[in-house]
Amino acid sequence: MSCSFIHGDSAHIACWAILVIALLACFLPWAPVSGLAAFWVVVVVPGIAVGRLVIGLNPEADLVEILGMSIAGTAISIWTLWLGAIAFGLSRPLLGLLPGLMSCSLVTLQSIAQARSRRAASESHASAAGTLSKRDAALTSEVPRHVLPVLILVSLVFTSLTAIAFTPYGLERADGVHRMGMTDWHKHLVVTTALSASETVPPRNPFLYTAPSAPYYYGFQLLGTAVHRAAGRSTDIFVALLLLTLLVAAALPFVLFALARGLTGKNKVALVAAIGGTLLGGFDMAVMAMHAVGDIIGGWPLPDGLAGFRAAVPSTQLDFWAHHNERCFNPPYVTTIWAPQHMLATLISLLVIHSLRGRGDRPDRPAYGYLLPALMLAALPAISTYVAMALACGACSLLLVDAWRERRLPWRVDSFARWGYAGLWAAVLAAPILYGLARAGATGQLTLHVSSAAGWQNGAFFTVLFGDHQWSRLLDTPAFYIMEFGIIGIAGGAGVWLLWRRRIGNRPMAEMSVFIVTILVLVTLVRPPVEGPNNLFARSMLIVWALLAVFAAEVWVRYCEKRWLSWALVVICAIAVPYAAIGVTLEGTLFWPTPSDFLDAARSINTETTPETVVAIHPDDDSPAFGYWLRRRQVATYERVALLFGATSEDFQKTQRALREAYESPDSKTAEERFAGLGAGVIIVNSTPSKAAPVWARQPCFELQHDGERFDVYRRKAGCATAGRE
Repeated sequence: MSCSFIHGDSAHIACWAILVIALLACFLPWAPVSGLAAFWVVVVVPGIAVGRLVIGLNPEADLVEILGMSIAGTAISIWTLWLGAIAFGLSRPLLGLLPGLMSCSLVTLQSIAQARSRRAASESHASAAGTLSKRDAALTSEVPRHVLPVLILVSLVFTSLTAIAFTPYGLERADGVHRMGMTDWHKHLVVTTALSASETVPPRNPFLYTAPSAPYYYGFQLLGTAVHRAAGRSTDIFVALLLLTLLVAAALPFVLFALARGLTGKNKVALVAAIGGTLLGGFDMAVMAMHAVGDIIGGWPLPDGLAGFRAAVPSTQLDFWAHHNERCFNPPYVTTIWAPQHMLATLISLLVIHSLRGRGDRPDRPAYGYLLPALMLAALPAISTYVAMALACGACSLLLVDAWRERRLPWRVDSFARWGYAGLWAAVLAAPILYGLARAGATGQLTLHVSSAAGWQNGAFFTVLFGDHQWSRLLDTPAFYIMEFGIIGIAGGAGVWLLWRRRIGNRPMAEMSVFIVTILVLVTLVRPPVEGPNNLFARSMLIVWALLAVFAAEVWVRYCEKRWLSWALVVICAIAVPYAAIGVTLEGTLFWPTPSDFLDAARSINTETTPETVVAIHPDDDSPAFGYWLRRRQVATYERVALLFGATSEDFQKTQRALREAYESPDSKTAEERFAGLGAGVIIVNSTPSKAAPVWARQPCFELQHDGERFDVYRRKAGCATAGRE
């Protein structure tokens, strides 16, 4: 299997031609064409560049390897966009041009290096160009024909399940428009809206306008912003984010296959790991079934209609936030639909591990061979600081373990020759990103604290028996992990144990066991200061999930294929994924409608104001519904969200008080001054009969823009108060 287009010597010329054509298409008046062209420039062209870089290191790379690595193009795009935005701002031409320009430049430099290498080493594949050893080339070239179709099928299934969860978005019925069940998506939409309206990085905090900046690892949202603005804002931001989410879902099985094949050298094991790691969950299905039986028995006879259906379905399924908060580790599916930025960061981390895995019989990697993993590492903090921190801790632990095992200094061991050099390059490349995140606020503070694992259904046996203490929570952790990892955890843990007990000489797999243990310890003991029983706070647990899937596949192929108990556990874990898809879709369709008056006010603002407009909403009327549909920045929102994004509690309360004072202004000129101080150009006013209209409404400094059944929208006339005094 090969990709002749990327393998060709003229790949750099083709890349430049595609970039020019796509850039021209971005300016076409038809929104679908311009939007897809922008997506191609920002995401696809960098993926092609990564494919070419992969071939530069391994001319025998097949299409499976190339497809798995191509998602790393998003890291190149994020790094380029961040640096470009710091230097030149977030103008539309640059957002479209920079990722493609960087990508085509890498392809061109790669082609030049390859040409020089061929002249220097004749036709030898073992030249200084950094090709892999014969063993590694065989691993990527001898792929059975059925592998690619199976991976494509798994990718389509997983992508379809992901897309189904978003189908309620925008569906209308008599009483309103349904919003999605994924609670955090209003954050993604609001952050991307703020980025799209900003001209600087980092922007002002989108949830608390008075904060100086937004210390959020918004690399994923920066991609969505680039696609949205490169297309001329002709499509909804939601579409750009959804396309990126589906791309992440489609890439997962290919990344898992590439990782597993690189670690084990076995195609069958890699295929099992890709299928299991993508489509299996924990023991959620068994626990939720117990919940359902208990609810039905306790509530019998069930009421008729929707109320009866609601009573028969586990609350942890249809209350999605409860599902996340109580069942803290989510398998790849739930994380992809709920927090796609963490899933993308996980994929990038796995590709870094794949690129830097140990090869005892491989010649030394040339200097430029560290460029791609260094770029991926540099972009990682912008996507998810939690995942970046976990990967860094795993790499440092690996260096220390190797130094202890070999009785050598850490910088003299083999792992430092890979991870150390790539890390040093990455630290230099990531300096602007790290500086922006460090200067933005105090959200990076962590605490040494073992948090609650919820109830006994999650394995919190000691907490239930002896009370909620740190020691009982720590004792609950192993059972909690077994519950959440399911068959992946049981078989994967057995694989790690067998590796060390029998001292199997697989160096890459031994290194991955160090990563697993390090990250498990990290997420157990270290967590952010946000309240709530969220023991596995970081999506970095997905790195553990993927690595355990490789160990589990090895054990499955050796011992478990013909055992009925193993298949029964697999079935339970497999049912959890479609069950989650059905539950999330039902939640968005049946139980979470956005009232039409919310939507009407949001549509009025979106169509009649500029993207830079800031909107004020009374604290008593604020709702996530506005975050799902309003494409303008807001003065303030929920305190928890503001805290997550860098505001202090004092700042938030101060802004809330100022907002209330503005709404309670005694006259139009005072109101205009106060709203101007908050930066608000549009004000939403509750106009229900139970609410008295503010005294400043419909006076000289404000103009009625939308007269709704529940909400009126006023536009502030800038400078009205000052002009009145003059």
